[in-house]
Amino acid sequence: MLREHCAREGRPYGEIEKTITRRVPDEAPVGQIVDEFGEVAALGFDKVIFSLAGTRDPQAAIDVLGKVVERADTLATAGR
Repeated sequence: MLREHCAREGRPYGEIEKTITRRVPDEAPVGQIVDEFGEVAALGFDKVIFSLAGTRDPQAAIDVLGKVVERADTLATAGR
């Protein structure tokens, strides 16, 4: 739908930054999170805004975030 709208408006689809939000269970392994983000990158999303559902330990959330960002940095977005 977005691709069609861009064509009608004369705007290059590749210039649109596509973002998705995700809630991730706080007990999910980092590898599982990165794999899921890889799946959404394959769909063409450029950014993922995510939260750790149910976390009560801010330091643990920061640690997970750091590991996810480190590993997800290698993911390629489809269409880019």
